[in-house]
Amino acid sequence: MARIRVLTALKIKQNLKPGMYADRLGLYLKVRTGNSKSRIFRYRTGGLRDMGLGPFHTVTLAEAREKAEVCRVMRLKGLDPLKERFKEPSHPRSHSPSSSSPPLFSRSTPYRRLMSAEQRFCTPRARRRGPRRISVSQ
Repeated sequence: MARIRVLTALKIKQNLKPGMYADRLGLYLKVRTGNSKSRIFRYRTGGLRDMGLGPFHTVTLAEAREKAEVCRVMRLKGLDPLKERFKEPSHPRSHSPSSSSPPLFSRSTPYRRLMSAEQRFCTPRARRRGPRRISVSQ
């Protein structure tokens, strides 16, 4: 049987190079440039998917392992953990009909429609300058 590598607190406290460090069964520690660290659950659904479990300083290793366990159980049931997360009404990216306020912008609302006619037909440079002022001389 293959030995599962486990991250220890001592190894995490060291200055790790940017990259992904496996803990066990899909749980990773992602280290970015600037030494920012986050916990990731990696799984396959058609392609490789990464689900963020939280920043390193907020989510403990034990909490991350529990969250990864829940995600693995969802995968066994045939569910996609990311899609299930976005279905939750408490998630900021979920747009359920039961929410009190509709989203400000939707993909169906074209950006051009939100601009005035004057903004629509002028160049970006003129748009930054503002509306044109016409002086009337007598």
